Formats: sequence, structure tokens, C-alpha cells
Amino acid sequence: MSPSTRSRLAIGGVPLHAMLAPFPVACFTGALLTDIAYANTAVMQWSNFSAWLLAFGVLVGVIDGLLGLIDWSLMKPRPAAALILSAVTVAIMVVSGFIGHRMTYAQVRGVRT
Repeated sequence: MSPSTRSRLAIGGVPLHAMLAPFPVACFTGALLTDIAYANTAVMQWSNFSAWLLAFGVLVGVIDGLLGLIDWSLMKPRPAAALILSAVTVAIMVVSGFIGHRMTYAQVRGVRT
């Protein structure tokens, strides 16, 4: 890895966002397991566990994403990355606009597509 693309937000050479990435995965997996336990037992505490796991997973995921974005923005050479991000953003916008249009058209007109 060249010095210009090395992570600036790191501890011991390991990027902070890479350290946090496993936590949302573990939390969302745990939430699935506690949801299954709740579905089988109807014990409310499993639902509470699931809510806490989801909340913590989302919180750490957002922090992880922000740290990754900050780290990426501090890297010097970004020749085509900005262009790629712009293209991905436009693609997502087109797809969500298409889906939103179809939903609105079907709801207003009562037409199934």
C-alpha cells in the first residue's frame, strides 16, 4: 500500500473503520437470532434484546461509515473515485425515482403494473 493511500485514522496500522465493521454484523445477526427466539417463545425480553441489538448495530454502523468516509477523504490520490461516486449516486437516484414513480402511478391510478 502506498503512503498516500494508507489509512490516516488508524491504530497500530489498522483503520478504525475496519475495527468497527464487525460490530454491526454481529448485532444484526444477534437480532435475527433473538427475533427467532421471540417468534418461538413469545417472551417479550427477546424482543427487547432485538431492539437493543438493532439500535446498537445501526449506531455503530453509522459511526463506522462516517469514519470510513473521513478516512477516504483524507487520502491524497482520488483520481476516478469522485467520478465513480457521482455515477453511483445518479444510478441510485434513477432507480429510486423509477420505483417512486411506479408506486405513485399505481396508487393514484389504481393500475397494477
